[in-house]
Amino acid sequence: MGRYLTLLAVLAVGLGLAVPLSRSGPMTVARWPTDDTMYQVEDWAPGALQVQSFTDPEPGAILQRSYNRLGGGMAQLVVWTVPQPQAKTLFRKGPDRDFLGAGYTSEEALPEIIRPVNGGARVVRRGAEAWLLLYTFGERRGVLGDSASAWLLAESDALLDHPNDYFLARIGVPLNSPSSVEPTDATHLLDTLAARLAAWYAA
Repeated sequence: MGRYLTLLAVLAVGLGLAVPLSRSGPMTVARWPTDDTMYQVEDWAPGALQVQSFTDPEPGAILQRSYNRLGGGMAQLVVWTVPQPQAKTLFRKGPDRDFLGAGYTSEEALPEIIRPVNGGARVVRRGAEAWLLLYTFGERRGVLGDSASAWLLAESDALLDHPNDYFLARIGVPLNSPSSVEPTDATHLLDTLAARLAAWYAA
């Protein structure tokens, strides 16, 4: 971990020195897949894709899509995507940003919850309402999570002006309600979608 922190510090200093020399070309915009086949997963029926794109104060987009599991239950997909060098926005705000802004509390999920690939799990609560949030981070190199190495790669992209797209994908499922689904099913849904997103950006 010490080695990662040292490298991160070096990259951060280099990035700070490089900022005054940054390119003056057009602002990079966020990209995302719109093909419905990207979002189709066996045993799940996806709803309509909703997209909110923005450029101020930084370029990015928020994708939202609901899923109904065949046989009962629902899940909500949210994807935040930003171009290089905005990865820090994803890492800094985290997977529960919108719930915290709506008055929920957030805590780490129990260890027995199966996490997505290189991802995590949190439980948010507000009164009697509770949601399980499964999440992971990815980019053109794959699903990397929010480890120190992922931070280093993002900082390196910014320092070297290397084109990239980053995303934070999250599946939310209600707990203790008739529309609840098994956490393992939700994890499989997220793993499938996150892998497809990373492959789409890589291409």
